Amino acid sequence: CNLGVAFEKLGRFDEAEASLRQAIALRPDSTEASNNVLRVTQQNAQFVALKFATDSRQQRWRRRHRGRGSRGGG
Repeated sequence: CNLGVAFEKLGRFDEAEASLRQAIALRPDSTEASNNVLRVTQQNAQFVALKFATDSRQQRWRRRHRGRGSRGGG
């Protein structure tokens, strides 16, 4: 369970989730591990959504500014 939390703190959500699911497999009655998996899963979903939104914005910005190099002027 602690390894999963350590991965979570590092932002390595996929590894955190896998580790926490292993903890649940070893101790199915562990509410702490279950709660941690839920939290990490939600954080991972938020991270993926934010990354997608950021990537989309960057792509739109690049399309709008294509060919506008910094060749003097402004």
